Amino acid sequence: MPDLSGADLSLINLRGVNLNNTDLCEANLSETDLLEADLKAAQLIQANLMGADLLDANLMAANLMNSNLRHVDLSRANLLNANLHGADLTKANLSHAELSGADLSKAVLIDTYLGRVNLIKANLCEADLSKAHLCGTHFIQANLVRANLSETDLSEDNFNGADLKGANLTKAHLIGAHLSRACLQNACLRGAVLKGTDLTKADLRGADLTQADLKGANLIGANLSQAKLDGADLTDAKLRDAIIPMDIRHSLQE
Repeated sequence: MPDLSGADLSLINLRGVNLNNTDLCEANLSETDLLEADLKAAQLIQANLMGADLLDANLMAANLMNSNLRHVDLSRANLLNANLHGADLTKANLSHAELSGADLSKAVLIDTYLGRVNLIKANLCEADLSKAHLCGTHFIQANLVRANLSETDLSEDNFNGADLKGANLTKAHLIGAHLSRACLQNACLRGAVLKGTDLTKADLRGADLTQADLKGANLIGANLSQAKLDGADLTDAKLRDAIIPMDIRHSLQE
């Protein structure tokens, strides 16, 4: 494995360079041009890539644990099975990136662009996605346990089969989102907008839906036992075969 650990490669034009399997741990690659670079399986632990251009780069199976990726352009990048545990991706652009199977646990994705990103079966446990920009993003079967998605627009995103136990979705917008068979046990959805959201057979046991807008939501077969629904709007919601607290069921029948 070529060793460039700790090297200062900042502001250099490395467009299209082949650095696969290279050791770049703690290297300085800030504002470096790495467009279409091949970094497959590269070691970039604690590397500084702030402001770098990684458009169309290949980072499949790369190790970017605890790296600085603030303001990085990773649009259309291949990050399949990459390790981004604890990485700082604040205000990075990951539009159309491939992140299936990637480890983003405890990663910081505040105000990050994640439009049309593929995060199928990705690990986002305890990741911070607050105020991230998402549109048409796929979180199918992803691990979002205790993730922070507060005040995030998740409209039309696909969370089918995702694990969102204990996730913070306070004031999140989930209009038309897909959460069929998703696990939302003990998740916080206070003030969340869930108009027309598909929650078919979702597990919402113990979830906090206080003041949530569930107008027209599909809750067929969902489990809302012990859920908090104070002030929630269930107008025109589909509740066939749903398990809901008795007091809420009685109020709906009045």
